[in-house]
Amino acid sequence: MIFQKPIGALEKRTKCCLCCKSNKVVLQCLLERSAYVCGEALRLKANIKNQNEKDIRLKVRLLQNVHYSVERGMLGVQNQKDVQHSVLEYIGEPIHTGCESQWDSADGLVLPVMPPTLIGNCRLLQIYYLLKVCVDLGKGDEDLNITFPITIATVPFRIPNCNKTPQIFYSVACDHVEGGRYIGPEFLLGGHVYDGSQTEQIVLYRPVYVSVRHPNCNSTSAAVTTATSTTTTTTTTA
Repeated sequence: MIFQKPIGALEKRTKCCLCCKSNKVVLQCLLERSAYVCGEALRLKANIKNQNEKDIRLKVRLLQNVHYSVERGMLGVQNQKDVQHSVLEYIGEPIHTGCESQWDSADGLVLPVMPPTLIGNCRLLQIYYLLKVCVDLGKGDEDLNITFPITIATVPFRIPNCNKTPQIFYSVACDHVEGGRYIGPEFLLGGHVYDGSQTEQIVLYRPVYVSVRHPNCNSTSAAVTTATSTTTTTTTTA
């Protein structure tokens, strides 16, 4: 399965000063697999070498992209809308000049509950996810970026030749992604007519999505999360 294969990528930035190359920054990433079920942890490793004249910082973001397309009228005029939400974000500690940092997400980047990837199955709605790994080079410099496509699936990962099957749960989406931010009035009891009283609305229905219970996931993840991870920093010579 292509979704279970590791994906590696390398990006580097070098500034030239006359005939000499200097201020080199290297970002090397390894994603263990590209498909996950909600509740699992993203498995990402990054190696950053900083020969820049100033400190740099690692940033990791998972983005949800949603494309709506509706045809209106006899002429079939299409109304389109694109929405993007930040599912989770990690901001690392500064990496000083002349240092090399090795970062492992470990179990820090736990995926909250959200709709699965939906591409090519419905002409009205497309949902896809991107993992953006970035080295912030500071003001005045363009960031160094690596982007991985992430598939949010509905079948949990299983270790080959292992009889243990992850337990599956069905939960509503978190409130900072498309699918959990809004509840239509048709799914609410008492939400159609306002009579001036402060009555609690009763939710008749909300869609639920497949998730697995993660040992370190006791609550819904926030949109911006400082993930627990393993970081090793060493000093290098130019």
